[in-house]
Amino acid sequence: MKRFSAIFAFFAFFAISNATKVDTVNELNVDQYSGTWFQMYSNLPVMSTFEKDNVCVTAQYGPPNPTIKIADVSVKNTARLTEPTNGTIAGITGYAYIPDQSEPGKLKVHFDEGAPVDADYWVVDLGPINSDNKYDYAIVTDNIGLTLYVLGRDVKEFNMKYNTNVLDKLDELGFNGKVKEPIPTYQKSDCEYYW
Repeated sequence: MKRFSAIFAFFAFFAISNATKVDTVNELNVDQYSGTWFQMYSNLPVMSTFEKDNVCVTAQYGPPNPTIKIADVSVKNTARLTEPTNGTIAGITGYAYIPDQSEPGKLKVHFDEGAPVDADYWVVDLGPINSDNKYDYAIVTDNIGLTLYVLGRDVKEFNMKYNTNVLDKLDELGFNGKVKEPIPTYQKSDCEYYW
């Protein structure tokens, strides 16, 4: 517990002293954002805390539960722990909502367990619309630009078509240096996904 507190304190100090102005996308179509995503990159603040030892990380966004009035989309995040085929399956569910419809890229995520407060989920870049009428990739952070999630629809296609440009965009957005630089998420052919 002391180790976790020390890590949290370090990231909190780093975040305050290195806060980045975060500009989000001006338009976000929730239907085009929904569906299955593969996490392609995250960074040290993510991988050393709540995604520690995670491989084969996915996110599924879908229609909201109609009983939750503020929800714009349902959230289901899953991963394998340590091993891509035999690793324990870990996951969390919840929902996301857009508090201010005039700023559609600034979402909040509420998890059903674990987090005591709703987390910022700010979409800072979107890929082109694909043949399924979905965004092909997304870059997500928080309100101070500390955490990083790069999501792609298809692992191979992302690596072939978008990887270089996305890495350039991340550098432009300030995701560089030891703490904030992108770290590839393990997404190899031996991943056994749990939907």
